[in-house]
Amino acid sequence: MAGAGSGKSETMAGRVVWLVANGLAKPERILGLTFTRKAAAELSHRVRERLNGLAEAGLVPSQLLDNEPTVSTYHAYAARLVTDHAVREALEPTMRMVTPAVAWQLASRVVAMYDGPMDRIELGPPSVTAAVLELAGELSEHLRSAQDVRRLGEWLRGKAAEAATVRQRKPLAVQDAPRAAAPAGGGLRAAQARPRGHRLRRPDVAGRPHRGQPP
Repeated sequence: MAGAGSGKSETMAGRVVWLVANGLAKPERILGLTFTRKAAAELSHRVRERLNGLAEAGLVPSQLLDNEPTVSTYHAYAARLVTDHAVREALEPTMRMVTPAVAWQLASRVVAMYDGPMDRIELGPPSVTAAVLELAGELSEHLRSAQDVRRLGEWLRGKAAEAATVRQRKPLAVQDAPRAAAPAGGGLRAAQARPRGHRLRRPDVAGRPHRGQPP
């Protein structure tokens, strides 16, 4: 992702000039979208300057630049599409897109009206509102509903319960392992009954005297 001041607007303006100068696209057939109105205004200004430079240099006829490229923000262009084509989708042409400010107001109202349990919520209302908006955006991007999230939460809760049960059973199995590996006849108890200072004697080897025994 390119950050602020990395040259995104300049790169886009150069791309537009290259397309127009090479006859690959007319200015009115070019669409430039940005996230903020400030970036849209800057991009539009740079594109117009570069195109005017082409006409002044005689690289393109001046009448080719009578129409402007479309430069807008994502939200403004989406609102324009809804207004122009709402009837085709059986929608009201006068409807407006929800702006980020309006979305924040709606989410904040939902958070304020919530009266359920809050014992596991450690965030303040502004942070919860931001989390609600982020979740709503992710649901919209992945075409999922709140019910899908609930089902996923129930599935994860079940998996966590299964993992906790396995962790509780594992120490018991480890404790039972020495008992299961003990030889028949109480050999394990006999081995545990030996004094600490006792050492097992190494078996004799032919032609090799024991330690401490003269050859």
